Amino acid sequence: MITPYFLMDNFILEEQKLNIGDLVTTILGDYGIVINIGEHNLYKSDNTEYYHVLIEGHIHCYLSFALIKIKKCLTKQSK
Repeated sequence: MITPYFLMDNFILEEQKLNIGDLVTTILGDYGIVINIGEHNLYKSDNTEYYHVLIEGHIHCYLSFALIKIKKCLTKQSK
């Protein structure tokens, strides 16, 4: 018999945690930049945090498992 293993609701792998300004790719292969973290644009009753990703001039909402971090975009120039 296989025993199912359930994860806690607040379990997030460090690799899946994204920040604003991160360059990401989606599971569909599109590239974009995370511009906001918060509720879904259309479905306001959902309490899940979505990543708002700018892809080709349009903002799309994704959950963390649907995004892969490529690199952190630089916001300040180094001297």
